Parts: sequence; structure tokens; C-alpha cells
Amino acid sequence: MKKHLFTSLAMVILTVAFTSCCWFTEDYHGLPQQVTIPRVGGEIVLATDCGGLDGNIINSKMETISTRIAPECNDTIYCDHSIVKGDWLTVYFNEIPRRIRLVAEPNTTGRMRHLVLSVDGVMSYCYINVYQER
Repeated sequence: MKKHLFTSLAMVILTVAFTSCCWFTEDYHGLPQQVTIPRVGGEIVLATDCGGLDGNIINSKMETISTRIAPECNDTIYCDHSIVKGDWLTVYFNEIPRRIRLVAEPNTTGRMRHLVLSVDGVMSYCYINVYQER
């Protein structure tokens, strides 16, 4: 009886500790919740005050569809920290200056395209809906 009570009490304490003391919080750090890119494609740069930037491109089913590319460093001060590539969108996460650069290919599908950019920072995360006009 005491062993079962101790186990139950430990599970309750751990559950409360993990759910009430979130280590990662949703915080946009000046980033928009939605971005729309023109049909012709191009580049959009988003400034942020969040450090330690990284992320992934996910689809509407919340599945990661991006591949990670090793950054090329021509200048050690302005080196891309991380690069991820999806079907039609490449995302460059930069530390100095703190920014996220979205580069989209032209949309030749005849329909609006949509992806979700998952952004991870130091002790925070957010999701940005990325649309491309048809």
C-alpha cells in the first residue's frame, strides 16, 4: 500500500512540475505569426531579438519536411547559423545580425501554397505560417 501511494504521489509531483514549469515558452520575439510571399518568389527578411535561432519547415500534418544544409561561411561574423530547405522554401537562420531569411521559388502550381516554419530560440519557440500567392 505504501509503495503504491509513494509511486502515485511521485507521478503527481512530476506531472505538476513539468506542466507548470515550462522550460520552453511560446514567444514570437518580434516575429510575425504569418508571412505571405508573392507568386514570383523572392526573399523576405525577418528581424528578431531571439538568440540561438534554429528551426524546421513542417507541413499541415505537422510533419517535418525540411532537410538541413551545412552553411557556407564566407565571413565568420555574418555566417548563417543554420539552413533548412523544403520543397519551395529555403530558410536561413542568422545569429549576427539576428534574423531569419526566407527565400521562395516562383509558384507555378496555380494554387496558394502553405508551409509552417517552426522557429526555436533560446528557451522559446514559435510557429510562423508561410503562404505563397497563386
